[in-house]
Amino acid sequence: MSSTSTVDQFIEEVVNQAHQNPELSDHSEPDEDSSDVPGELVWSPVTGINLKHFKFSEVNPGIPAEIINELIDKSPYEYYKFFLTDGIIQHMVTKTNRYAQQTLENKNLSRHSRLTKWKDLCAKEFETFLGIICIDETLVPFRGKLAFKQFIKNKKHKLCTENGYTYNMKVYCSRDVQPGAPAASSVVMELMANLFDSGRILYTDNFYTNVHLAHQLLEHSTHLVGTLRSNRKLNPQEVIQGKLNKNDTISRESNTGVVVLKWKDKRDVLTLSTIHDNRMVDIPKENGTVTQKPQIVVDYNRSKGFIDISNQMKAYSAALRRGVKWYRKLAIELITGSVLVNAHILYKIIKKKNIKITSFKEEVTMALLQSEISETENLPTEDCSLKHMDARRRCTICYESLKSQFERKHAALNAKQTSYKCEKCKSYFCVECFFV
Repeated sequence: MSSTSTVDQFIEEVVNQAHQNPELSDHSEPDEDSSDVPGELVWSPVTGINLKHFKFSEVNPGIPAEIINELIDKSPYEYYKFFLTDGIIQHMVTKTNRYAQQTLENKNLSRHSRLTKWKDLCAKEFETFLGIICIDETLVPFRGKLAFKQFIKNKKHKLCTENGYTYNMKVYCSRDVQPGAPAASSVVMELMANLFDSGRILYTDNFYTNVHLAHQLLEHSTHLVGTLRSNRKLNPQEVIQGKLNKNDTISRESNTGVVVLKWKDKRDVLTLSTIHDNRMVDIPKENGTVTQKPQIVVDYNRSKGFIDISNQMKAYSAALRRGVKWYRKLAIELITGSVLVNAHILYKIIKKKNIKITSFKEEVTMALLQSEISETENLPTEDCSLKHMDARRRCTICYESLKSQFERKHAALNAKQTSYKCEKCKSYFCVECFFV
């Protein structure tokens, strides 16, 4: 999101989704596949002859050279601003000021209400506010009311790369109904849209994995590996109903190139893959012995941690705050969570520096707090004019000048008092400062 129009479009999309289907239950499950696979789906013992092989064909994988050149000499703050651009910040400032104006116009405020003293924000003030939010490390669950409910409480859909970098995400507020496809499959296809037809491998948990999704991805030269729920349609019933002893396996391969395998560990582990057969591999244990596990399980366990890494780094210093507005909680999570983690990962890769996420966040926070507001921002302009008032207040310029040299308390006690106020900028000025 690098422009205001893009941000507007994203927010509008989320809000529209939030109101499409408000009656959904917190605990409802995603739609199962109701369509038939083209042709007849036949399951047989695993041979590997039906498995498809795709060559990885991405021409320039990894970080684009132009981004490396742009950020190679930048500070942590500038990496953070690479994601949270000036356009996004200005968009939030504009919306905040608009909301404040609407509140002032629509509410019957008392003369002494704090809202009557509201002054429009600027981008630098908003950055300082973000810095203050980042300092607060209190994690408070959201307890407000929602106009929509999700399939699974607090479920969020993310697509992460090997190092925990969040490549794409979807705020899932209601069902995106696509005829003949489970809702979870629709989410996966949307998140992966720009990565198809290049021979990639996608690892998913059992919320998303199903045979229908495997077929969809194979059509786009993309493999799927994941844990599988036993109640998914199109599952081979021989595998689902098979009774196993510890370390035993049962597996079947479809004529479409999908392998479903069940392995008995402490409990049954059901997996699906379009790239693995039923091969077992030796795994050394800490006590020096060797055990065997299916290659599917080994590869899945190694790869499933991509999202766990992202969530873990965010959890080190979470900055979620109390509130009853779901979109505010979401915005704070994105700004102080996903954006910060992505900036940290990019910084480590490009700069080749092993900096802790907490140290990186401290540097970003200090830079946000030290963002100086332009000295001319509080100065009167040519359109300003003074009006004598009955009340006396501190001169704005005198106060800001003293505050920059001394502490706030000293400025409050020593700033010059004046009865002249500018009607345009709603600030008090002594005559000397006004005509400087």
